[in-house]
Amino acid sequence: MGDRWAGDGSRMAAALIGAILISLAAHVSVGQQTSADQTASPPQVDKPTDAKDILNLDLEQLANTPVTVPAGTSMAAEVTSVSRTAEPIARTPAAVYVVTNEMIRRCGARNVPEVLRTVPGVDVAQINASTWAISIRGFNGRFANKLLVQIDGVAIYSPLHSGVFWERDPVMLEDVERIEVIRGPGGSLWGNNAVNGVINIITKSSKDTKGVYADVGGGTEHRQFSNLRVGGQSGDVAYRVWGSNADDNCGYVPNPGDRAVDSYRYAQGGFRADWTPTREDTITCQGDFVDGRSGYQGYTAMMEQFTPSDFSRRTLMSRWAHQTDPDTDWAVQAYYYEPYGDSEQVRECNTNFDVDFQYHAKRNRHDIVWGCGYRNDNEELLFNLTSGGWQPPSPGITNLDTEKIPSYFFQDTITLVEDRLFFTAGSKFDHNNITNFEYQPSAKLAYTPDERTSWWGAITRAVRTPSLKERANTHEDLDSETLLSYEIGYRRQATERCFWELAVFYNRYNNLIATATMSAQGYANVGDADTYGFEYNTTYQVAPGWRLTGSYSFFIECLTVPMPYMYEFPAGANPRNMFYFQSGWDLGHDVTFDLMFRYVDSLAMGVQKYFVGDIRVAWRPTRRFEMSVVGQNLFDGRHYEFYDALGVKATEVKPGVYGMVSWRY
Repeated sequence: MGDRWAGDGSRMAAALIGAILISLAAHVSVGQQTSADQTASPPQVDKPTDAKDILNLDLEQLANTPVTVPAGTSMAAEVTSVSRTAEPIARTPAAVYVVTNEMIRRCGARNVPEVLRTVPGVDVAQINASTWAISIRGFNGRFANKLLVQIDGVAIYSPLHSGVFWERDPVMLEDVERIEVIRGPGGSLWGNNAVNGVINIITKSSKDTKGVYADVGGGTEHRQFSNLRVGGQSGDVAYRVWGSNADDNCGYVPNPGDRAVDSYRYAQGGFRADWTPTREDTITCQGDFVDGRSGYQGYTAMMEQFTPSDFSRRTLMSRWAHQTDPDTDWAVQAYYYEPYGDSEQVRECNTNFDVDFQYHAKRNRHDIVWGCGYRNDNEELLFNLTSGGWQPPSPGITNLDTEKIPSYFFQDTITLVEDRLFFTAGSKFDHNNITNFEYQPSAKLAYTPDERTSWWGAITRAVRTPSLKERANTHEDLDSETLLSYEIGYRRQATERCFWELAVFYNRYNNLIATATMSAQGYANVGDADTYGFEYNTTYQVAPGWRLTGSYSFFIECLTVPMPYMYEFPAGANPRNMFYFQSGWDLGHDVTFDLMFRYVDSLAMGVQKYFVGDIRVAWRPTRRFEMSVVGQNLFDGRHYEFYDALGVKATEVKPGVYGMVSWRY
């Protein structure tokens, strides 16, 4: 298998080198362009035009007007997740990628995991029809415990298992403004568990969703789905209410006598209101609920009993943002988040309350952001034991555990050379009742020698705190897993049509938590690991109606865990090579055609490499009505994308097709 990896890696590396040489050639060819060409306007995007619009922003967007960033738009485009304030991508000292609403629509995805397949460096594997394994820069699994995911500032990371239940947090994709993905640690601002990356899902303001939107569709794998949203405005209050439902088919089991039972369905409803009582203030209140059933077990063999999991979630969030002056703003946010899961074996509930304050100010050469917060997690985990009914995970642990986490952070971006050199330093600190005190500092540098070029580098420390599952199955106190990360990156707007970037990283992990396989010692901090690799992505606008997008990522992992311990994420559980390509055509004024390919390398657990494609064709006879047909996972037949993990059995992913009609008024 190593030889096969090596061969594939050589071919992928050759392709990457070719792409880099082409980009460098374009770089050289534009070096002598006129100043008028160098300052040409980027493609137009929608912007707020007055102070009231500027205030209709999420917590992460307090400083400036947000600009959505399809890859390759402009070095001046802005992102918000890296510094919790808007900053030009040229000055962003991190590997960040933004998926816009238009990109989501044209990739044909039906859920967030399918959207994340398009993001460079994100390892997305479908374990079965109900469950996903998603990670960035290694350690992928049913619960990738080093990835922080947020929806409108609400963290959906579960402290019970240290991971994300993707099936319990569906999102109506039509209302997503953008998804910002940070590849690399973000703990200095976002806190514990933002070790390998941060995914921020940001939905649209209510003022952008007025009127009626409806869609309905179905097919072979996404058997049925529908969405309905109604929005409007009354005085200074814009609002929307919406509902969604979906029903997905089972995966495929090739073993005779086995039966796939991993179908997935849910119903969801929600609301959002944005009130602007003054030109300086915006108050947002939103909430949603989900109820569904997940056949997470995967499949059943002869004489086995099917035990699906019922799940639900309730979320309520409120935010008040205030713009004191063009250089000063603050915001306070509070949310309640309660996911619940219930099967015949496991019952779990995680009730979270979080309040967060952030202050941002620009003073001379300093761009300062600081804040504080408090988080209360009530964690309940019960197992159905044949001898005694529902019991805690171990005799020494009660069925209800509580984490109380006060935290505070500070970051300063200093302009060392006007419009050229920027240094950022900061850290987050928190006190918790698991590992006591944690600090996560970072130091970053961004250099922009001209408006088409930027270099950046970063050194960051990040931590992951032990989950309730790990604490319940050990006889000693556990420390946090720690990361020391080194990153360097380069971006180049070679021409108005061509943009590319490269990010290189080296990560060193200590105190990894592993479990004993042949003793009663439980979990312990005994593992270490080194990982390194790079990610490359590029966009080329061939013509006004034809865009090409491609990415390639390379990853190596060296893991050390002593006997008799076993790490939940074994070496080789992540692909060494991943490749993604998309071609999008506008065929006339009313037809679009998108063709997507992705290649994923073999895994050490016996999962073979695969090369599949998606196709989307859409016809929009009027601006209010659209019909589309999407084919997914084509060209390579049925295939596994992951292996059995944590009691979840893998099933094969099947090629599928679905049709959809949408209408807006």
